[in-house]
Amino acid sequence: MKHRVGSGFTAFVLALLIGLLSGRGVAGDLKAGFAKVNITPPIGIPLIGSYGKPSESVLDDLYVRAMVLDDGHTTVAIVSA
Repeated sequence: MKHRVGSGFTAFVLALLIGLLSGRGVAGDLKAGFAKVNITPPIGIPLIGSYGKPSESVLDDLYVRAMVLDDGHTTVAIVSA
């Protein structure tokens, strides 16, 4: 299943950037970092709700995504799974 970043999330990120950069008399550096990591449990892990029956296969991989913004004064991290 593929997901697209919605316009609401994009507006949130832009508002966050404007908030980070506003109110500062001097323009500074803005550092940004992005990551996507596969956190799918290995096959054989006991399943919750299946009386401890171990998993036998993977239908869809699980990912966690993160974005970190730093302007030298404030660091903000947004994480989604």
